[in-house]
Amino acid sequence: MKIKKKLLVLFLLCSQLSIAQTIRYVKPGATGTGASWANASGDIQNMINTSVAGDQIWIAAGTYKPNRKVHETNLITPDNPYNAFVLKAGVKLYGGFAGTESSLASRNWSSNLSILSGYLGTSNNIINKSYHVVVSAGNAVSGSDTATLDGFTVRDGRANQNSFSSVVNGLYIDHNAGAGIYTVGDGPSSAPIIANCTISNDSALAAGGGIYNWTSYPVIKNCIIKDNVTYSGKGGGICNDGAASLIYNSTITNNTGGDGGGIYNADSSSIIKNCVIAGNTAAGSGGGIYNCCSAYPKITNCKLINNTATYGGGIYNWYASAPVITNCTIAGNTVSGHSGGIYNMNSGSNVTTVRNSIIWGNSSSITNAGTSIAVTYSLVENGFSGTGNSSSDPLFVNTAAGDYTLQALSPAIDQGSNAAYSMVGNISTDKDLGNRPRLTGTTIDMGAYELCSLTTGTDIITACGSYTWINGITYTSSNNTATDTLINASGCDSVVTLNLTINTSPETLVTNDGHTATASQAGAGYQWINCATNQAISGATHQSFTATTAGTYKVALSLNGCSDTSDCINLSPTSIKETDWEKAISIFPSPAKDLVTILFHKLTPGNLDITIIDLQGRVVFHSEEQVASANHASNIDLNKLARGTYIVKIRNKDESGIKKLVLR
Repeated sequence: MKIKKKLLVLFLLCSQLSIAQTIRYVKPGATGTGASWANASGDIQNMINTSVAGDQIWIAAGTYKPNRKVHETNLITPDNPYNAFVLKAGVKLYGGFAGTESSLASRNWSSNLSILSGYLGTSNNIINKSYHVVVSAGNAVSGSDTATLDGFTVRDGRANQNSFSSVVNGLYIDHNAGAGIYTVGDGPSSAPIIANCTISNDSALAAGGGIYNWTSYPVIKNCIIKDNVTYSGKGGGICNDGAASLIYNSTITNNTGGDGGGIYNADSSSIIKNCVIAGNTAAGSGGGIYNCCSAYPKITNCKLINNTATYGGGIYNWYASAPVITNCTIAGNTVSGHSGGIYNMNSGSNVTTVRNSIIWGNSSSITNAGTSIAVTYSLVENGFSGTGNSSSDPLFVNTAAGDYTLQALSPAIDQGSNAAYSMVGNISTDKDLGNRPRLTGTTIDMGAYELCSLTTGTDIITACGSYTWINGITYTSSNNTATDTLINASGCDSVVTLNLTINTSPETLVTNDGHTATASQAGAGYQWINCATNQAISGATHQSFTATTAGTYKVALSLNGCSDTSDCINLSPTSIKETDWEKAISIFPSPAKDLVTILFHKLTPGNLDITIIDLQGRVVFHSEEQVASANHASNIDLNKLARGTYIVKIRNKDESGIKKLVLR
């Protein structure tokens, strides 16, 4: 019985695994079942409805509009402002496909824009929009799978309805908030993943023009939230209302709200890490971030710059709120009222904590009104009391260009507290806002960026003929001045100088007369090779080589540490073919011992050149003489030569030939 139960469990697990691997495909205007790219569907919500936890939906580039009401997703209702894309627990939506890919890694959401748009119908009329573009209501997690929205542009929602709300999965959706994305939940399982998305051009009356999170736990990573609006409400970019959001590696920029131009946190313990919050505007307070009503966010490695408000251009804290701000750069923020940097108002006994941060170049730095703030190991313009604080110019690299990294002589370098950072992150593995190690020396720097000391090195290389370096340039001559900038193992810039020596490769040209081949390159190392077997010929290590067997041959050359091999050429020994002129030449005795006589019968008066070569291509005898008639005899003393076979090369006027000589 136990065995049967185990088998049943195994069967169920395998069945679930099989189901989890289902992929559905969507293309604009397609009418298929979604079983493949060729049979793609054009209805995203239908694919969501059909899917179960673990399924993936791959969505090709194009613009998609919600076609079903947020509270009634099984019925198509074109051009209805209640329409929205409603996520489902454990179902993963991926955009950024061209529509031919076979792997998730092959998509490119930056160039293949999968757009979820709230514009309804065919008109881009400002009033012809849905209240929400994407909604996640209730549990987003099923087993090990989480509802996911990855690789999309979410835009053009308009949450302008104050009078009505809808119920989705037993939870209320207010139609005056969350125009781009609306997440609502009842606990930690209400945690959809929103990744690699751009949320833009959305507007709401009350809250969260871009994203509204109500008692939910969304994960927002690698996203851009820009150009969203709440007309008089809270959180132009993002509103966390009783929510514990995790927002990291994201940019929140150019959003507008009543309070909290960039982010509004109410009764929220959100984590905001490695984010850029810039250029946002609040008509009231908190141009960058507004914290109220027992909000306890942790804000780490963030840059809050050029935000604008009436109070608290960078951050505004009110009514029992106590954020922990660690290693942030708060600069260039402005107000028409008080405190361009941080404004604390009526937080009672709660204490705002600022550590390892830089607050500089704002219309004013820090203002406290009926509240407490603890600032340590921070650089604050005009000074602020607290352990390790400084009021010196942080020496940013170039604020006009938006570069708030530190110059090498900055007083913020190595002046933070490692212990303070360790309260909110892992100093050994975390990255700074520039994606470099958060700790590069022994002590952490102040601000969002860690200084990386420039390192240098030399790349010593010897190459033959040419060399392509790490910068992609191919060099054909020696070079010791080229440089390239790299990211080294620790994540910091390094400059490498090339020290390249180019040696000349040997010339591979080979000449031949049909019997003997000669390499044109002098002074090299030689090894002749039989092309048929690709085997080296024993002893054939000279510049010339005479074949004793018909075949194809090549020579491997080495010179100055460089090597190369010639093309194969055809050679034939003298026994294969003998011309009439060669036949009129006799050598005797044959075999010979010491003296040999060569008789000629068809000479042309003039120069006669005789060369004797051994089978390794070495010249062992050479003579030149003048002849006066067609008949001639040359006597040669060969008593110093070893026994064996030799090749006699003869040249006379326009004739040349080869004869074999055997010594015994």
